[in-house]
Amino acid sequence: MAQGKLITFEGPEGCGKSTQAKLLYESIINRGLQAILTREPGGLPEGDAIRHVLKNPDYHLTNYAQMCLFSASRNMFVQRIVKPNLEKGAVVISDRFADSTRAYQGYAGGGDLEKIEKLIAESTEGLSPDLTIMIDIDPAIGLAKETEFSSFSKLELLYHQRVRNGYLEIAKQNPERCVVIPYMPGKIDETHLEILKLTYDKLHI
Repeated sequence: MAQGKLITFEGPEGCGKSTQAKLLYESIINRGLQAILTREPGGLPEGDAIRHVLKNPDYHLTNYAQMCLFSASRNMFVQRIVKPNLEKGAVVISDRFADSTRAYQGYAGGGDLEKIEKLIAESTEGLSPDLTIMIDIDPAIGLAKETEFSSFSKLELLYHQRVRNGYLEIAKQNPERCVVIPYMPGKIDETHLEILKLTYDKLHI
């Protein structure tokens, strides 16, 4: 059986990545292929519990604490969800993955990027996405759209501008796997068709 593919969706708050991840999953399933849609942190009871702690606006975690919790959740996520499904030949579509740590805790949070890379390598056990779709949006627009008040959405605009710049830098450094899609207001279907085409073209699924 052929090895599966890991597709990750990334982007600043309010970019619409969760919607696009779901639409891609539905299209792949409709083609008769095996696929799962998941999110990180989450996907497991332990991951959902960690997600609650990380996103609770009443908690005030340090940047280092965030990195450690994300990494703990990610390691279980990789071991119990991603790798087993890839071995079955499935397409795994994840709403966020390691690039979020690079962008949020690294570029925006001021974490040591070299140390973060080592932490990511350990937590993912060396696993990297086959394709990362980054939806780019002006943080001011994204935050105005965001309906979930979390520990991250409440942070100042400057923080989210650094997140955006971090994502763009990650894409620049990893052109073989990252594709940046501009956010297009009111054009969900058009965005989906663009993502669908580039997914099939790049991964040949």
